[in-house]
Amino acid sequence: MHEAFWNGLFDTRWEEAPLGPEAIRLVLRLRERGYSERSYRAYAHAVVHLGRVLDEAQTEVAAGALDETVVANFIGQHMPVCCCYHRRSGRRTEHVRRGLAHLLAMLREERVIVHPVSDQPVYCELLEGYCRFLRQDRGLAETTITNYRRYVRDFLISRGAAVGPSELAQLSADDLLAFGRQRGAALRATAWNHLALSLSSFYRWLDLRGHRSKHLVGAVPLRRRYRLAEVPSAVSWEQVQRLLAVVDRREPNGQRNYAMLLLIATYGLRGCEVRALRLDDIDWSDDEVTIFSSKTGRSRKLPLTRPVGEAILDYLREERHPSIDRGFA
Repeated sequence: MHEAFWNGLFDTRWEEAPLGPEAIRLVLRLRERGYSERSYRAYAHAVVHLGRVLDEAQTEVAAGALDETVVANFIGQHMPVCCCYHRRSGRRTEHVRRGLAHLLAMLREERVIVHPVSDQPVYCELLEGYCRFLRQDRGLAETTITNYRRYVRDFLISRGAAVGPSELAQLSADDLLAFGRQRGAALRATAWNHLALSLSSFYRWLDLRGHRSKHLVGAVPLRRRYRLAEVPSAVSWEQVQRLLAVVDRREPNGQRNYAMLLLIATYGLRGCEVRALRLDDIDWSDDEVTIFSSKTGRSRKLPLTRPVGEAILDYLREERHPSIDRGFA
């Protein structure tokens, strides 16, 4: 036991150090709960570190005198200038914060110190219990838990002081739907569905706890989301111009590519319609171009604009090789 709890920092054993017995009890507690040796030694070392600093400052070191204020003063005042390790503490501050939080939790379970008077909202305990259920029983990701927590918190706030499980179970579907309409007025489909799912999940959890609230699961309906519904159906003309400017007409097939893109952009043609275009479909005398649609099996005549006509002429004169094929591309 003595070898296991040697404290190299102060050249003493933990049993002989201020708050050493508490550090040893913390090691045993965390070991039973599956913490790694590296973690529980670092956390217990933080306890001994605190005890030694309090002892040197001639402050009461009894475990019963510890609270959040003592820990906050130690972390905020001593750790930034700590030279106990012969170098600045750096990232060890986080280990100290976690270790001392475990210490206070252990002392409260042992009733060495009392729980602080809570100034948290009345719904906080219920909300945290729900989040523990999501985390431990359902295994949801932290991002999902954060989303659900936000919407359920807003719902509980809207109920004022009537946030007991029995009171929440007595609400009607209209009450939940009214909250959903008020809270989700500016939400899009995805965020609305998060809101609806969070309320359904919360009431399912209340029902599992025996509060008979299954009838409120699904009270806020989901919105149907269509695939690719949020993808823009068109691009702006500025984007089209930037796309056309990218085409290098000096490269092989550059004139043809530019003419085809210009046809698509000007007339809203599909790629297959441009590929099916033939030279005989262009009426230069009447400035018209005939487009055949394989989808409808019909043809339509469109006015041949000057930029499109010039692009096609540039392609035919400068790039297209002589051929008996009357296909455009």
